[in-house]
Amino acid sequence: MSKQRFSFAMQLIKDIGKELKFKQNIDRIISYKSSELDIVTQFDLEIQQKFVKEIKAKFSSDVVLAEEEGLSDVEPTSATWVLDPIDGTANFAHRLPLYCISLAFYERTEPVFGLIYLPETGDLYGAYKGEGAFLNSSRIRVSNRDEISESLVTVGTTTLRSVELLNLLHTNVRRMRVLGTAALQAAFVAAGFSEAFIGYRLNIWDIAAAYIILKEAGGRVTDWNGKDIGPWNTEKMIFSNGHMLRELCSLISSVGV
Repeated sequence: MSKQRFSFAMQLIKDIGKELKFKQNIDRIISYKSSELDIVTQFDLEIQQKFVKEIKAKFSSDVVLAEEEGLSDVEPTSATWVLDPIDGTANFAHRLPLYCISLAFYERTEPVFGLIYLPETGDLYGAYKGEGAFLNSSRIRVSNRDEISESLVTVGTTTLRSVELLNLLHTNVRRMRVLGTAALQAAFVAAGFSEAFIGYRLNIWDIAAAYIILKEAGGRVTDWNGKDIGPWNTEKMIFSNGHMLRELCSLISSVGV
């Protein structure tokens, strides 16, 4: 049944993603959630509703855990979909073409498969447990870079609050980037485009798909001390190629964050 869900999910995320791209010229209606920095558009809600409707029509007993409309507190069951309808909402709201849809399927708290779709490019990152990770029709693996001075490291927007850490990263890594979408930043590590993504106070829907994609691509997901963690431990996360992890953790610990 999980394979059936995987095939269904691959087609669904592409179909709804294409619909989202066609809405680029429609004005966004921006609302605020916890603060003026935490925004949502009408399309976040619309896209989530489409996914929930299609999933429940096909698999009526499955549950959907998602970012919007009260679905963020859903308890995981033996068949749980984890959805972020638009990861990178601020980018999307400003028409910056760097956002994605993240969809994963979990059995209780264990990931079975994950998909990340970029409507602007049509790229699809994915992984099924035990079968490796892919970008479109090609297999992907993390990079082999083991020197932090040769590494490209991305950070989450909440990580920006530690100016001392940012300054230290800036002077020790090849380049540091902030992209505004946790799912994509982790997927880029899986594809070998960067060596690490540092996240702080993330949510399960941000990284549910990226977690299994990175693991299947040979990467590691750890806390800031370098200890391997599961996808639900989202307070302090590092998605890395594993090769430069010790040096990166040493940098982070040196500033006491």
